[in-house]
Amino acid sequence: MGTGASSYTPPPTPLRSLRNVRGQESPELDLIFESTNVTRTENNVGPVIIRNCMEEYQHISDFKEPFVYGRLAERMQKHLLVQGEYFLVRDHCLIDGDSPKSVQLHQAKNWLPVYWCGQPTANELSAIVNDVEKEGYPEILVYNMREEPVLFVNIADDFIPYTIKNGYNLRTCIVTGKVNKEAELFESNIRREVIALATMNDENQFYFYNDTETFSGEPHVYPVQFEDNLLVSEEVYSRLAFSNPKLRYRRLCFPLEGAPPDIEVDHFISIAQDSYLASKDTAQPAMLFTGQRGTGRVNVGAVMGYLLLAQKDADTTKRRPSSAASRHNRMTEADLQEQGYFRAITKLVSLLDNGNTIKHQVDMAIDNCCTTHNLRTEIMAAKLKLEEMQEDHASGFAFQSENDILAQYRKCVNYLNRYFFIICFNAYLCDQFDNHFMVGFTKWMNRHPELNHLRCTMFLPIYNTSYSRLDSGQHCLVSDNYVGLDLMGSQMDVRVANFRKINLKEIPVYGMAQPAADGLSKVVNHLLNLKVKHTHVVLINLRNDLMVEIDDGTYSVRDASKMDEPVVFPGFSKSELEDREEALKRTIRKYKTFQIYNELGDPPIERDINKAYTILDLAENQRLQTLDMSYYRIPLLCDESPMEKDIDNLLEVVCNHCKQERLKNNTSTAFVFFCRTGKSRSTFAMAVAGLTLCHMKGFPKGSQKGEQERISCPNAQYTKGEFIIVQKLVRMLPNGQQVKREVDFILDEIFNTMTPMMFHMREIIFVTYNRLKKCETEHAKEQILCQSILYLERYVYLILFNAYLHCDAHTHWKRPFSRWMKEVGGRAGVYEVLDNLGFYDFEETLTDFRKMSVRWKYPIPNVRWQGEFI
Repeated sequence: MGTGASSYTPPPTPLRSLRNVRGQESPELDLIFESTNVTRTENNVGPVIIRNCMEEYQHISDFKEPFVYGRLAERMQKHLLVQGEYFLVRDHCLIDGDSPKSVQLHQAKNWLPVYWCGQPTANELSAIVNDVEKEGYPEILVYNMREEPVLFVNIADDFIPYTIKNGYNLRTCIVTGKVNKEAELFESNIRREVIALATMNDENQFYFYNDTETFSGEPHVYPVQFEDNLLVSEEVYSRLAFSNPKLRYRRLCFPLEGAPPDIEVDHFISIAQDSYLASKDTAQPAMLFTGQRGTGRVNVGAVMGYLLLAQKDADTTKRRPSSAASRHNRMTEADLQEQGYFRAITKLVSLLDNGNTIKHQVDMAIDNCCTTHNLRTEIMAAKLKLEEMQEDHASGFAFQSENDILAQYRKCVNYLNRYFFIICFNAYLCDQFDNHFMVGFTKWMNRHPELNHLRCTMFLPIYNTSYSRLDSGQHCLVSDNYVGLDLMGSQMDVRVANFRKINLKEIPVYGMAQPAADGLSKVVNHLLNLKVKHTHVVLINLRNDLMVEIDDGTYSVRDASKMDEPVVFPGFSKSELEDREEALKRTIRKYKTFQIYNELGDPPIERDINKAYTILDLAENQRLQTLDMSYYRIPLLCDESPMEKDIDNLLEVVCNHCKQERLKNNTSTAFVFFCRTGKSRSTFAMAVAGLTLCHMKGFPKGSQKGEQERISCPNAQYTKGEFIIVQKLVRMLPNGQQVKREVDFILDEIFNTMTPMMFHMREIIFVTYNRLKKCETEHAKEQILCQSILYLERYVYLILFNAYLHCDAHTHWKRPFSRWMKEVGGRAGVYEVLDNLGFYDFEETLTDFRKMSVRWKYPIPNVRWQGEFI
């Protein structure tokens, strides 16, 4: 029995928290991390010992990697590290050289029972709850806002909170990104590992730090042999709730920086549904929020609680920003930013019904709950510090590096992200409170994709396109036209790349790449000549980047670190883009010569600047020669799913001109869509216009059941777009198979005259996904997977748009597509499909890209931040 036990080697397990044999010496290997003076010692030996021929239970380490020892400073004792890299540090450690202090309880101003504090010990938490209970509230809702693991050590008849921290940064908690259940399990595993490491020696003790500034008397050694000596958060909070019928507890894993995940907001609302809304008692429950220091995410929770409780008070919820609204128009930009009116917030307020009132209520809640940490003030303070750092860097101060400036910019973004979220949350409360939150916050945000889109793009840098940026080499001008662009071979005929038409005689819809002045003139004259017989040409510009024509060639602004794609401006309106293009043109015109790239593979050349025009200038000049021409700009993102408002704008242009046609005895209008390359965005817009015109004039032969050409090739079901998720959507839609068939018909006719080099907009979904097999890195796989799902989403939106055209045909589409999606599609569950989009055909577990908010944020070009934070 003893011999067999000594030769047995247990299989490895993921858990790294089993104790080693006691008393066994082993060789050591020291690796010094100079920046923190952390010493690592590796130990791989763990034999089984038999004593007195009696079997003794031994815990053999299953660690694949060795045990790691470390210390925080010279002459300090080395000890085992948690997870091989973490120290256990007290929450109330000596941040400013003072002794540990008891937490301070704060209450919101006004009358609402909202309380918050830093992380209390077990006894402090009990005392705080008792004090709040004495106020006579019918119920006390306690929220623990921490995502990182917290362990409570039994010291002097209390349980003191400690958390894991990296030796490189003892001031900041570890960011785990976990949600409630994951956080509880992770915390429990950390506790198990600490106990296992402590019981490797006969003393059954582990090492903890109270003073990470002077390291006086550190580390402290406390016994942690049993789980009773080391509690997790759930035990401290839930046991208190178990013994107090008025107390309800919930852990909300809010991040250290930025806005909380939508799912955690749903958890917050769920308690309100179970107790606050279900109760017939008119008295308000008390809300207590705890965190590491009682600021930041704790304040976010307090503001959320304040806004929720305020919904029952008519005076608070109906209050209007009477004088503030009138003063708004007279404020300077600096004054507006002081009041929180940054560009993203101004845009958000414009998207919300009664947006200024909703923002005003949030500002009141922040002022009443952020006595120690006012969010608006923090945004402005971070912005001003960012500007100071930029000035210092520009002046040559070496201590302000670009990385420091980028870190400060991200801090500004995180604060603004929280402010944006709270306004959205209050809009949700106003919309759903009377309905008892029948729709959760996650679903509500998904049903407002315009808010989701803005949330995904609001944090992009606002790029400065002045000559100083171009001259410094941070930005450059690159030709739109390049070798290999003209896959359709149309340059010889109309001086524009990739000019083509939907292959249906009665559907006058065209697409092309960016034209210069001569190409624009050629295309317009070609469409208006007697042979083609169009009497009006509508030009629709789909670009969301900046373009300028210099001496008969068009150029776009690129970042020098990522020259293959233009600098894009997601969410910018037509007027904003045109204003920036005008400023760029004026800047270029000041100089006689300019350095530009005609081909990315070639060195830049110096060009004389004789003339410079924006695309609006080109259209205006052409309209002076051709009265039968109109020009519009509807910015779209390239290779990504469209915003519903974009489809509204495309439909509006087509319908308005078709109404004019009926007044003029059915004259023929040509719709010409163009983007930089004439491929992705142009094709999508052509499909939208083609479907609309087919509904007006009737679908021709080939679009009905049994009329489409049969496809006989490998994986035909996927190149035909018959994915599991698409079929699910088709089953949801009235006459769904025909709706999809008509979309496929239009796409086939768009690509009927195109070359094999330009992938079919439906087929490219599977073609792109197939490229995953050739990806060598995880980053490349992520890019390809996200891109293929975005292509899939674009196809799904075309199917939904065609369903809308069928549904609202009797009203001639007076209701916009975006409203139809909320009122009809949202109720039917299409947003649940869009928020779970993926390739169920090939994958058992979908990635995070199935979520709209994740995939919309991911593909934005990752270029350097520069400019200003507005």
